[in-house]
Amino acid sequence: MSAHVLVVYYSATGSVHRLARPSRWPSSPTWSGPTDTPSAHRRGTAPRQEGEPADKPVTAFVSSAERHGGQESTILSLNNVFYHWGAVIVPPGYTDDAVYASGGNPYGTSWPAGFPSTPPDGTALACARFQGARLARFTTLLAG
Repeated sequence: MSAHVLVVYYSATGSVHRLARPSRWPSSPTWSGPTDTPSAHRRGTAPRQEGEPADKPVTAFVSSAERHGGQESTILSLNNVFYHWGAVIVPPGYTDDAVYASGGNPYGTSWPAGFPSTPPDGTALACARFQGARLARFTTLLAG
């Protein structure tokens, strides 16, 4: 069974777009970004729609202007949506040196872009590649 990947992201300055591109996917991804931020809600979160990732692996990465600009809480908020959808969350965790080198966020790759915005550096891109490879591995295992 082949695995399919949909990459959905919002990138106001291009940093998240750059984090998405170096990731290793199990197949050619369908790109759906940049997207508008969803405004609909149900029970305090985004509603589940047909085709959402129920029983499918998902992961999240983020960029903000400042190092302490809510990066971890943003990923945790996204995870609440993923729980609601019944998705399988695949964080990088503390499972590779790339996570430590890029700042040590176990929830997902994070990039403090600054102001004006700067592109992700090599350590952040290496972490994004690791996170994408980890997602690809779990996607392949679950597609099984």
